Amino acid sequence: MPRLVVHVVDEFDGSPIRDAIVTVDGRREITDRNGTAVFDLPKGTYTIEVRGQIIFPSVTGVNLTTDKAVEIRVSKRTWT
Repeated sequence: MPRLVVHVVDEFDGSPIRDAIVTVDGRREITDRNGTAVFDLPKGTYTIEVRGQIIFPSVTGVNLTTDKAVEIRVSKRTWT
């Protein structure tokens, strides 16, 4: 079964986003301090959804045939 590694980072400086919620095929993981969430999934096409309190939501697709790492760049919310 292929492994999908999702790295969630700030779109401006590339810093990791901790505690983001990553959902793939109904499975949910929370990113660690390195902005990483890991999924073991059957081969197929999936939608990756990323959301969290400090970021704007992001949705992207991936075709998983072998182990794959995906970087998702997100925008942080700003409060004034």
